Amino acid sequence: MNKKIKINKLIIEGDEYKRTISFDESLTIISGDGWSGKSLVLKLIDYCLGKRDKFNFNVQEELGLYCNEVYLEIELPNQQITILRPLKKNHTKIYLYYSTYDERKSYLPKVIDYGELGDILFGLLDIPIINRIKSKAKSNEKTTERLSFRDIMRFAFIPQQEIGTNVFLKNNDKFTSYKNTPTFELIHNLLNPDANSINEEIANTTNLIEKCKKDINTFQQYLDVRDAEDIIQLQEDIDELNSKIEDKKSEKQGYVSAYKEANKKQSSMYEKLKQETLEVVNKKKEILRQKRDLNISLTSKQELMTHYREELKQLSATVEVMHLVKIENHIKNCPLCNSELIHKDEDIFDYNLTDQLRKQLEGKIKILDNTIALVNEKINDLEKEYANFEDREKVLSIALEEYTQKISIPNFSEIEVINRIIIDLDSKLNSYKELVGVHKKIRQLEIEEEEYKKKLGVLEASLQSLLNEVEDEEVILEFLNKKYIELLQKFKYPATAEKAYIDEQSYMPWYNNASVFSHDSGGLLMSIQLSYLGAILLWKSKFPERQNHPGFLLLDSLSKYMGTNSEGENADTLDPESYKAIYEFLIELSEHIQIIVVENTPPPFVQKYNKYKFYRTEMRGLINPRLNEK
Repeated sequence: MNKKIKINKLIIEGDEYKRTISFDESLTIISGDGWSGKSLVLKLIDYCLGKRDKFNFNVQEELGLYCNEVYLEIELPNQQITILRPLKKNHTKIYLYYSTYDERKSYLPKVIDYGELGDILFGLLDIPIINRIKSKAKSNEKTTERLSFRDIMRFAFIPQQEIGTNVFLKNNDKFTSYKNTPTFELIHNLLNPDANSINEEIANTTNLIEKCKKDINTFQQYLDVRDAEDIIQLQEDIDELNSKIEDKKSEKQGYVSAYKEANKKQSSMYEKLKQETLEVVNKKKEILRQKRDLNISLTSKQELMTHYREELKQLSATVEVMHLVKIENHIKNCPLCNSELIHKDEDIFDYNLTDQLRKQLEGKIKILDNTIALVNEKINDLEKEYANFEDREKVLSIALEEYTQKISIPNFSEIEVINRIIIDLDSKLNSYKELVGVHKKIRQLEIEEEEYKKKLGVLEASLQSLLNEVEDEEVILEFLNKKYIELLQKFKYPATAEKAYIDEQSYMPWYNNASVFSHDSGGLLMSIQLSYLGAILLWKSKFPERQNHPGFLLLDSLSKYMGTNSEGENADTLDPESYKAIYEFLIELSEHIQIIVVENTPPPFVQKYNKYKFYRTEMRGLINPRLNEK
């Protein structure tokens, strides 16, 4: 599968203005004055391909006055797509037509958020979704994040502020630049999509190990503060306390037996209190039974609610499918005999029917919601009634206790003393048991930590096995390094394998043993950047099905570092021979890769590729009323 996007045309449109900019399959150059809208063409393409930021119409004043929306017609393997994105209202929405721009009115658009476009393009280009492991800030814990189409776009669109500067590939943005290396790996199939689930499991397992360590440390500090590190001594103390408690309980039982013997005959008032207490208990049981029945009814209604919501979801899915089918291909059937009806041009998808069905379902859901609310209200009333009986039972218990105290209890003071001793012993016993429980919890956590570590080792081995199955990294880097050096030499810069190479760890270009991000701005740095991207795209042209680059290159203002003569020794400028060599390479590369270049004054020998020329004065730039198509 040739994983490429071909940009066919860009259309800007307003209420009374429309202009189409079409692009060749090879090299297209847009030249002209500064501030004429040349760079805006590339920015609009980037905007349609999912860039987050909207335009500032205080800066792009003419665009704001004349245009409300922008279309981008692109061609992918076996699929043509037109992307519509509003410039002002609802600028976060994208309307996706699975057709050419001219045929779009025959299709229902799929409305998506701008951030969803990347996943759709990934699917159409057969690019795998990759989740990579990432360390959390200021923590040993791990998480995963997804590589996106916007990450790949940094290798396809080099805006003016990045050409020949060390902010190449958004290197000045710490929230973006760290993803350049894994994006390079994604472009060259050095990541295995089957590793996604393993990466997530590694992150989860690593976090579980860290949690075990934290919990063990917390519990050990707890034991240390209480001087309870010795579990053997704790167990001996527990045995001793259990023996003392049993002795005191036996002593107490003797006094209690004497008390029961002395009070076998209880008064009628005491019996009455006991009977009333029993009635309260029975009423509480009845309330619990009613509450249980209501809960069963509530569960049944909630299951019915789930069924209704699933029907509503399926109805919405049916409407969603109609977005992908031509209106002329919609099929209607007779509701009586189920025979297919003849399609009329004016027929459109019957939203009224689906809307009625949706409203019926929403009505059922609303009624069921109200019924559920009533059941919940009854349950709350029963809970309040239950609480009242609880209070009544407490009052009766107090009355029984007070009445019982009036009965003569032999050896009452002795029983009280024994009870207090037992309570104290029980309190100590529970505290010791708690400390033993902490010891057992630590041991349990240590076992879990060891199990997680074993699991992590197995996962990491499985991940490494999967990574060994991806593209041969050495073969790719050997090709890229060779082409990188050849292009630097072609652009009139001396280069050897010892001083000019693509780093094996970061996959970023180096020259004279310095990273591309360490060089000062200028012609040399621009040549390093173009040699690097050129090498990547030469691999794309040789093995289009084995690389995930979208297969186009957008460049803005190559001539800003052009020198005036070939004898100049200033490395910050390009002499005319280097400048010419760059364009010769772009022409050669455009036989396989679509290239769009914005340039003030391109060299004469590329004039046949100079498709558009914009002027700053008299509104003869991108916004040009003389070329209005409306």
